[in-house]
Amino acid sequence: CKRACIRQNDVPDYGYRTDILEVKLDHGPEFGSDTTFMPILCNQCNNPPCVRVCPTTATWKDERTGIIVMKNEACIGCKTCMTACPYNARYFHEGKRAVDKCDFCWETRLSKGKAFPACVEACPADVRVFGDLADTESRVFSLLHTPGKLVWVLRPETKAIPNVFYVNH
Repeated sequence: CKRACIRQNDVPDYGYRTDILEVKLDHGPEFGSDTTFMPILCNQCNNPPCVRVCPTTATWKDERTGIIVMKNEACIGCKTCMTACPYNARYFHEGKRAVDKCDFCWETRLSKGKAFPACVEACPADVRVFGDLADTESRVFSLLHTPGKLVWVLRPETKAIPNVFYVNH
């Protein structure tokens, strides 16, 4: 999924739009250990701190899609949005001279009629699920509203109200 994102969005070697956190859990001698992988990306917040602090409105939330978008030509490179992001989901793209971040491949795929971001389409384990949270018939809605399913978000204490959810299997 990381390679698909890099190819699709021309992410430089030093940059990232998504990362994978890898944590090895040791359950003791009786139960052994396992490794947990967790995708980290822009959480497309409902109350995005990055948007509030941007002095030029280069970072803004598209009201129709809910995606936090960057206007490269308006970015002055102050990196205030990078500091404000509670998910460390932004980097400064030297080539663009602007901050870059995940936009669910809005510019490169979704706005061109593709159904899924590159990372979702490329994921061999089907662990990334993308869709309209308001569509009661969608797979993502079903996953989030299954009784007994543990669903959580990262850093809820920030009150950013993220739209990226993590679900137990």
